[in-house]
Parts: sequence; structure tokens; C-alpha cells
Amino acid sequence: MDVPAQFVAAVVGSNCGSDMAEMAPMHQQLMQRYGHVPEHWLADGGFTKLQAIEALHAQGTQAVVPPPRSRNPASIPLRPRTATVP
Repeated sequence: MDVPAQFVAAVVGSNCGSDMAEMAPMHQQLMQRYGHVPEHWLADGGFTKLQAIEALHAQGTQAVVPPPRSRNPASIPLRPRTATVP
């Protein structure tokens, strides 16, 4: 979606219950269709998946998505986590 112009660039139907796996393929489709990489990618929380965000970043696009919700109410999603070593 081009936010200032309120233009939806693409729509895809799916029978999958989650959008999480759709962001990177949709990004590829838009690059093929329009011939350039979008600078920013605005998506809802259903698209928030780290692998997809990293895939877009590798192509030169900044994903703008809300932080994922945690199942733990005491967790703060934006707080850095310490690495655990097994």
C-alpha cells in the first residue's frame, strides 16, 4: 500500500490461517511486477515474522510492522533478550 496515495499495490488470496509466510513472497511479486524495491513495507501484525523482515531488509526494504505479542503477559516485546548458552 502506498500510504500517502492510499494505493494498494497487490492483493493475494490464501486459504492459510496466518499471513506470516506471505510477506517475502508478496515482496518478490511486487519487485517483479513494478521493477524496483520498495523503500518501506507497511504491514499488519499478522506479517510480523523475523525471517521475513530479514529477507526484506536483505533486498533493501525496511519492514514497518508492530512488535509481536507475547504469550507471557510479563514479557516486554521490545526489550533486548540475553542469549542463553546451552
